[in-house]
Amino acid sequence: MPARTAEREEFLADIIITATEGGTNYWARSRAYHHSGDPKFTHVEFCDMELEGTAEEKWNLVNVDVVARGLQKVLDPEFKLSSLIRDHIRLANNENDAGEIDAGAADIIVQAGMFGEIIYG
Repeated sequence: MPARTAEREEFLADIIITATEGGTNYWARSRAYHHSGDPKFTHVEFCDMELEGTAEEKWNLVNVDVVARGLQKVLDPEFKLSSLIRDHIRLANNENDAGEIDAGAADIIVQAGMFGEIIYG
């Protein structure tokens, strides 16, 4: 896999920020939320709300690699997703413009990267 450009790393990190600050709040709680000047080190740990307070509580690290995997999944025509949402994400992806990724789209991307599908919402 070729190295990502700095612009691409920033795009992926910005999706993490959007998801954490608004997109995933209805199904996950977060900890260890960190973003800095270096997008490669932007990450957050999410806990699936279904597991909260049980012996099975599990924290999942979300970093730029998880977001990249999520983007790859949601852009696959076989992935179950509205074509309108997919086209919107595709445009943002092609332009590396995270300003076009709203909280709902960021949530979908994170879920796809974490679970391989949309579980919540």
